[in-house]
Amino acid sequence: MRNCSEHVLQLAIAFGLMAFFTTKTTAGSEQIDAADKRIMVARVKADFQPELLQFGDIVRGKKRNWSDGSLITMVLPSRQNRSFKLMEEGFFSGRGFSLQRHWLQLVFSGRGNPPLYAQTDEEMCELLLETRGASALFYRSVPEACQSLPQITVMVKD
Repeated sequence: MRNCSEHVLQLAIAFGLMAFFTTKTTAGSEQIDAADKRIMVARVKADFQPELLQFGDIVRGKKRNWSDGSLITMVLPSRQNRSFKLMEEGFFSGRGFSLQRHWLQLVFSGRGNPPLYAQTDEEMCELLLETRGASALFYRSVPEACQSLPQITVMVKD
């Protein structure tokens, strides 16, 4: 079995960025069902614990369904979304299409579900609230309407 740092590095390469994941959530429970919506928020913080999350399994294509069998649907920023451009510049070294390409590879290989794309963070939040079992990847801040939902923070090393 690989150690934690190898898994984190593999995940970081898949995204084209150096990411570390923390197990802290506002939900308090690691047992997730489709009714429990998660937000993956990209933020830079000094304190982190490099531990794997279910988010890592989703990103690597090892998990495409919640514990009750329902589909996991990722809500991602489209190319028109300001967050996409920020992620492209800050995390992907100008290669924001890497995120879209990665998800399409997961979908076409049968290891992931088709994501939903939104033009604004507010639209991402609406899709998250309307879609059973949805998760979203925001850059730095979460729209007001989604603040009360459980969050997992994706840590990015400078």
